[in-house]
Amino acid sequence: MEGSGTEGGIVVGGGPANVRNNMLVDNAYGGVSCQDYNGRNLQANVWVVHNTMLDNGDSGINVAAWREGRGNIT
Repeated sequence: MEGSGTEGGIVVGGGPANVRNNMLVDNAYGGVSCQDYNGRNLQANVWVVHNTMLDNGDSGINVAAWREGRGNIT
């Protein structure tokens, strides 16, 4: 994914989800953005692994509402 103008290259709103083996370049926010959509606490069993990220605006990976014991991995 390249060049998202307003958000992360990949946006994850809940889990379970696997984000792996992607190239994320020059996106406005993170390469991968894991968001707590409407504060619903759906971030569980989200794996963000084996990705290549370059020149993303805010970060490579950004997460919200990740809590211990939820099975999330970066």
